[in-house]
Amino acid sequence: MPTDGRTIYARLESRISGSWKEVTAQYQAAQTTVGVPQIEAEGIVTANLLPTVKAVSPLGIFSVFGHDFSDQTVLHAELDENGELARILGGTCLEMNGERLPLFAVTPTQINAQASATQALGPASFTVIRDCDAPNTAVSETIRRELSPRPRAATSGVEIATVEKATPGFFLYPPLAEDGFIAARFNSDNAAVVPAGMFTDQFGPSRPAMAGDIIVLYGTGWGETTADLDSGELATGAAELLTNANPMVSFGGIFLAPEDVFYVGVTPQAAGLYQLAIRVPVNGQPGNNQVVLTVYGKSTPLGPVVPVALP
Repeated sequence: MPTDGRTIYARLESRISGSWKEVTAQYQAAQTTVGVPQIEAEGIVTANLLPTVKAVSPLGIFSVFGHDFSDQTVLHAELDENGELARILGGTCLEMNGERLPLFAVTPTQINAQASATQALGPASFTVIRDCDAPNTAVSETIRRELSPRPRAATSGVEIATVEKATPGFFLYPPLAEDGFIAARFNSDNAAVVPAGMFTDQFGPSRPAMAGDIIVLYGTGWGETTADLDSGELATGAAELLTNANPMVSFGGIFLAPEDVFYVGVTPQAAGLYQLAIRVPVNGQPGNNQVVLTVYGKSTPLGPVVPVALP
């Protein structure tokens, strides 16, 4: 009859310590209970906030929602010894078809990560592993050498999400997400392009755009570029989308001429972050102007806006 691992473990430790009961008690104490992570149904989406894009794309930034992902809140990415995004944060890992992904942030209920550069298009499986560097088998080493409890790795069930060539979305200013204001900056001084004085940061008070201004909008999931990047790798310079991306931009219902679209590609010294540099139409209308970017035949969701003021 096969003997399970726990029985074998107990017998071995009994011989070492001379006390089966003592070792069994230590073993049980070492099994520190942690919540088992769980991904929400359809809880894997492109990280553009609103409107929701329920798919991911190679090298795009996406969010996973659920519970018990970690007992920590880590909102800043870390770099590993190779200068790339770390693939464990707050003791938590996220795997895509078994590949550990680079992480931007981890909280008990949300993970922000960058999708793999190499996984095939179509359905992909995702799992969250809490305490992913802890042992997930009998912790005899802990008992013999440390004699102190350690958590064991806890793995979520599998959630399936679709991988598409591009899942374009604009990032929104988080405090203004419900209002749909795109995260945009003036090319001249980096001031935020939102209604006047709505907030002030290190670049000064925000202000709306005016006709003819050059502004830079940020997003993710815009697809393949001329840079041969791996997931977690920071872009060393500018790299535009491939020619067949055929990018088109609509601003307040006006399609921009090619000469008014200056750059569509990755952001230097970042991973998964894209930027769009455009000129605000000289014949544009004041008010909140909806912006739509189309790349690789996919468009950003309707809704996000850039405010424009009269001169």
